[in-house]
Amino acid sequence: MASTSPLMRLVEGEESDEAHFWLNGYVNKQNCRIWSEANSQVYVETPLHPEKLTVWCALWAGGILLQKR
Repeated sequence: MASTSPLMRLVEGEESDEAHFWLNGYVNKQNCRIWSEANSQVYVETPLHPEKLTVWCALWAGGILLQKR
C-alpha cells in the first residue's frame, strides 16, 4: 500500500473547506423556499453561471493553506 503524504491526507480529509461567494449579490437559497400566494407560477430568473469567487482553506500543524480561485 502506497503511503500518502500528511498534506494530501489533509487536503482530501475533513480538515479543509471551501466557500463560494457570488459577485453579483446572488445568495443560494436552496434551503429556503418562498411560496407566492398570489401566483403559483412566479419565479425569479437567475444567470446560468454568475461570477463567483471560490475560497479554499485547510488547517494543519504547519499553518494555514489558503487558495483563491
